[in-house]
Amino acid sequence: MNSCTTDESFVYQGKEGINFTTASEHYAFGALPLNKKNIEVKVVLEKTGFVSTDNKHYSLSIDTTLTNVRWGIEAEKPDLERVWKAGLWHDTLLININRSALSFEKIYKIVIRISNKGALPASVSELSTHTITFNNQLEKPLWWSELSYWLGEYHPAKYQKYIELTGSTLTIEEIKDHQYEILRTFKRIKSFFNEHPYEGIIFPSVTWPV
Repeated sequence: MNSCTTDESFVYQGKEGINFTTASEHYAFGALPLNKKNIEVKVVLEKTGFVSTDNKHYSLSIDTTLTNVRWGIEAEKPDLERVWKAGLWHDTLLININRSALSFEKIYKIVIRISNKGALPASVSELSTHTITFNNQLEKPLWWSELSYWLGEYHPAKYQKYIELTGSTLTIEEIKDHQYEILRTFKRIKSFFNEHPYEGIIFPSVTWPV
C-alpha cells in the first residue's frame, strides 16, 4: 500500500533485554489513493537473552527534540508504558498516522527510544532507538503539461484522486493512447472537488472534449 525502506537489523542473543528489529524505516504515502485517510505504522521490538515466563513492564520514550509530528493532529501518540507478554519473542507498537492532516511538502519524523527504567532495558545500543520518517509527497508527473489546459495547476490531491478511482498511476504513453478516457476520469474528479470546495482544489473553467 505504501513505499517503505528499512535498514539492516542486527542479530543478538545475549543478556535479557529488548531492542527494535530495525534502526529506521521510511514510508512514502504520496502514491496512495486520496481516500486512504488513516495509516497504521507497525514498529516491531524483539526480546533478547531468553523468553520470560512472566509478563514484564517496559517503557518507551519519544525524543521530542527530533520528532516533528503534532500529536493528536498528524498522528496519535502511542501508549509508551507497555507490557511484554510472557512467552513472546516479539511485541509490536502501533502508530496511527492521520494522512489527511499531512502536508504535501513536509517530511515527518518520529524518534522512539527504549527506556532503561523498566524491567526490560535496551540490550543492543545500535537498536535502542527507532526512527520513523514519512511523507505525503507526490511529484508532478512529466505528462501533466499534456493535459494542463483542462487539469490546471498541478496539485497532488488531483493525481491522488485519480489513483483512488482507477487504482493506478499514469505514464506518458497512456496519455497519448487513451487521452479521452483519462480526461473523462479527470472530469469526474473536477466534479468531486467542485462539490467539496472546502478542499481548495481548483480546475480551470474551460470546455472539455468529453
